[in-house]
Amino acid sequence: ALAALERIGFTVEVLTGDRAERAAITNVPAIRANLLPHDKQLHIESLKSQGFRPLMVGDGTNDASALASAHVGVALTSGTDLAIGAADVTLHHGDLRVIPWAIEESRAAVDRPVVLPHMGKRSPICGRVYGSRSLPGT
Repeated sequence: ALAALERIGFTVEVLTGDRAERAAITNVPAIRANLLPHDKQLHIESLKSQGFRPLMVGDGTNDASALASAHVGVALTSGTDLAIGAADVTLHHGDLRVIPWAIEESRAAVDRPVVLPHMGKRSPICGRVYGSRSLPGT
């Protein structure tokens, strides 16, 4: 998933309340450890103030404020109700490797023009369609 995210233009960081040694199992080179929930939120806000549009993925209560602050917050259904409520998107899949796929699908859906069959041309009212497709392997 890391290589796929980097291929589509994302820089990946781990923001965790755990020790750095525990987070090292992710093989992500950029780890910010021993963070409190507010620290995660401040980091996301700092990225936004630098012109970045951070995507935050989280599943716990400690992630909720960062999820809410991110340009796009993504929660996992295995997460807490608070994280799910704070996020913009909830992935109904426990495999984080679907995140690059979900990003690419959402980009494609936003760029897909609407064609109305009875008019045979693009709608002047709705210029975009937001599609939904099944996750791979589900």
